[in-house]
Amino acid sequence: MWIEQTSAGKLRLYDRYMGRDGKMHKVSVPLLRDTAQARRKAQEELQKKIESSSSDITKMRFSS
Repeated sequence: MWIEQTSAGKLRLYDRYMGRDGKMHKVSVPLLRDTAQARRKAQEELQKKIESSSSDITKMRFSS
């Protein structure tokens, strides 16, 4: 995880994860200020985003 400042001067917390498709994906959430409490809450939101995107399961049918 890392924090970047946008061109508008706002802070965002970023993280990368490996998706089900085998590709790297990047997610981010805004930060109001750079404090430990704000980072912890933002980290929880990032985890929710990652879990929700990885739970998208498509139907697969196997036949022989």
